[in-house]
Amino acid sequence: MTIRAVFWDIGGVLLTNGWDREQRADVLSRFGLDLTEFTERHKLAVPELELGRMTLDEYLSQTVFHAPRDFTREAFRAAMEAESRPHDDALAIARDLSGRYRTYALNNEGHDLNECRIRTYALHEFLLAFFSSCYLGVMIRTPIK
Repeated sequence: MTIRAVFWDIGGVLLTNGWDREQRADVLSRFGLDLTEFTERHKLAVPELELGRMTLDEYLSQTVFHAPRDFTREAFRAAMEAESRPHDDALAIARDLSGRYRTYALNNEGHDLNECRIRTYALHEFLLAFFSSCYLGVMIRTPIK
């Protein structure tokens, strides 16, 4: 059997998770927002966000800025984006393998955060294409174990 392609998940593999439970809890705590209220609003909005049918600004309007806040959208968004950090060892392996195999990303993520992470960590330099839920309009599901 010959390996012809390698597919990488971005969140939790090449980078930290983008906007998962832990990241949301951290940012919400720093901004003094109620986790329970946010979570209910998030559950309704996140499928639309990750399927590319809602922008990050629209998502924030529904989940955070449905009420007046003492902070800006820009500050909140910057905090969200700052939750993304590299997994340097995995990135090094992915870069190395890209010289020998066709390498791609396969992930679920909203368009704005996905683009930010691709740009910030120069993922386009070694991944040939991004099969992301926001571009495909379908969620990539893994079997429940």
